Amino acid sequence: MSVRERSVGVLTRSVSMLEVLFLIVGLVGLATWVFNSSQQTRADQPGASATRVSPEKDKRGADLRSKDLRDADFSNTLLEGADLRDSDLTGARFSGASLPNVQLKRSKLGATDFTNANMAGVQFGNNVFDHTDFTGANLDRVNFSGMDLSGALMDKASLVSADMSTTTLKQAHLRLAILARANLCGANLQGTDLRDANMYRAQLVGADLSNSQLDGGLLWAVDLRNARLASASIDQTVFTEARLEGVDWSGVDRSTALLGYARPEIASAGSQAPICRANPHT
Repeated sequence: MSVRERSVGVLTRSVSMLEVLFLIVGLVGLATWVFNSSQQTRADQPGASATRVSPEKDKRGADLRSKDLRDADFSNTLLEGADLRDSDLTGARFSGASLPNVQLKRSKLGATDFTNANMAGVQFGNNVFDHTDFTGANLDRVNFSGMDLSGALMDKASLVSADMSTTTLKQAHLRLAILARANLCGANLQGTDLRDANMYRAQLVGADLSNSQLDGGLLWAVDLRNARLASASIDQTVFTEARLEGVDWSGVDRSTALLGYARPEIASAGSQAPICRANPHT
């Protein structure tokens, strides 16, 4: 065997080991997300906690429509099923509050603090998000479709199965966010920070991720057909089983990303325009 053949063999083995390493990292991230999701589900079940709640912290089902609640403090308050439509919540604090299925349509949310709040199933609509802080919040299944969330603070937020199709998320902060099975078709994610984000099976058909940071992200089985990743950063990003037909990779260094194991559908997709389903992967 020639020196050149031995060198090629060593290089091939090195690449294979790198791919296996990325694969292991991806599996660990996926297992962590599954465990955290199961823990959250148990915590949300009725009777999960026997802690008594003081009357001022129990606003479940409250009618708070069209109220001036600027700078109000709802931290750690139970607000499940409350109606806050058309209210002014500018500067209000909901840190650690429980707001599942709360109605927030047309409410003013300038500088509103929702850090670590449980907001699963919250109903938004015609809201203005100005420096709204969703850091660490549970926003599973929330519909943000078509809204403007430019510069949104969503680091470590959970957005499992959220609808963010055609949503504007320019320069948003989504580091360590969980976007598993989220619908981001046609979303504008230019310059967005998605480092270490979990986007397992998310739909990103036609999304614009140019200049975004995806380093260390888990994009396992995502649908990125016709997406734009021009000048994006993808160091150690896992794209295992992703659909990558028509992706714009201009200006992208792919040398340290795992791009192997492409799904068979890519080869048979032809030139047909991809379709983004309303409820992805259900």
